[in-house]
Amino acid sequence: MRYRMLAAAGLALAMALSVAQAAPQTKSGLPVGNDLPAFDVVDLTGPNKDQSLCYV
Repeated sequence: MRYRMLAAAGLALAMALSVAQAAPQTKSGLPVGNDLPAFDVVDLTGPNKDQSLCYV
């Protein structure tokens, strides 16, 4: 029983690592040097509650 659990854990680890390697690399954020476009958010708390704001 112990051998089966160890084998199953090893197989699960190998599968998880192979899936992680096969996943495409993701690119997060803007490239260096690009400007951040303005974006509006609705403030939910505080003195500006329910107002549209731009933090940029």
